[in-house]
Amino acid sequence: MAPLVVLLVDSSLIFLQNAVRFLEGYAPDQILVGGAVNDGDEALALVERLRPHVVLWGIGMPALPQLQRLPQLRARLPQTRIIALGLFDEGYRQAALAAGADVFLLKDDLTATLLPAIMGVARGRRDV
Repeated sequence: MAPLVVLLVDSSLIFLQNAVRFLEGYAPDQILVGGAVNDGDEALALVERLRPHVVLWGIGMPALPQLQRLPQLRARLPQTRIIALGLFDEGYRQAALAAGADVFLLKDDLTATLLPAIMGVARGRRDV
């Protein structure tokens, strides 16, 4: 089976670098990081060229109506799965899911949850 193509979107360059390193090092035969960007407009343009299986979207990104971007992403590529990532759960989970995310994960310990979530949503699961 070909690896899943993943696009990472977050305002933190450090988070993006660490997430790319983690995914490429932990599951290189299962996941191909197609891109990592820290701008919502760039992400929406890249998603159409890249056509990723899964997008990891940080919803704490400044200067963007980040939750408003999720329906745009969903409309452009309805088959692409979206995992919203946040630092806090206080209302973000429900808002992200209502905006079109398939799953919401807290960033506090992604080493245990990220890979199973990516594999799960790629298979259509929302209970990861």
